[in-house]
Amino acid sequence: MFALVPHRQRSPALLRWLLVCLLVGGALAVAITPNLAAEQSAATSAVQRCVPIEVFIRSDCPHSVKAVAFVKQLASRRSGIQLHFYDVLKDRPALERLYELSRKHQEKNPGVPSIIVAGRFLVGWDRDETSGRAVEDSLLIEVFTRAGCDHCRRAKEYLARLRPRYPAFEVRIYDIFAKCRRAPTI
Repeated sequence: MFALVPHRQRSPALLRWLLVCLLVGGALAVAITPNLAAEQSAATSAVQRCVPIEVFIRSDCPHSVKAVAFVKQLASRRSGIQLHFYDVLKDRPALERLYELSRKHQEKNPGVPSIIVAGRFLVGWDRDETSGRAVEDSLLIEVFTRAGCDHCRRAKEYLARLRPRYPAFEVRIYDIFAKCRRAPTI
């Protein structure tokens, strides 16, 4: 068994051995990774990925009814959304999951409806114009680019390849200098 000791007590031979192991392991990882990545990208390039939206509701809550209607309508407008509805009154494990997710997202006052979409934890429902907009914004990717930038060009190409695989996301690309060029100079 290997035990870590303070660096003053490690022998130079042991450090050289660890360095060699790290270098050999890294070389193997570099040699294997491109082949695995190529195989995985070829296998998944045409596969559409679904974005899960989890909705925790109470069947007796009018705000929950509105949230469910909005999320279903959103899923009918955009492909690539997989809906999961949980009634916390009827499903005790769903209630426990809601509390667990609330702690994970540091939400002090969990309630219903609660919606988890693209890593965001949204609690409550006001109106479609406000709460619905928050759900849609969770599926929005805004990218700010600069004309002539090679990194920006590659990022746009990458996003163009991802769009068919993740159709639920809306991607907006902005040129950060487009308005500046049109602005009059003083």
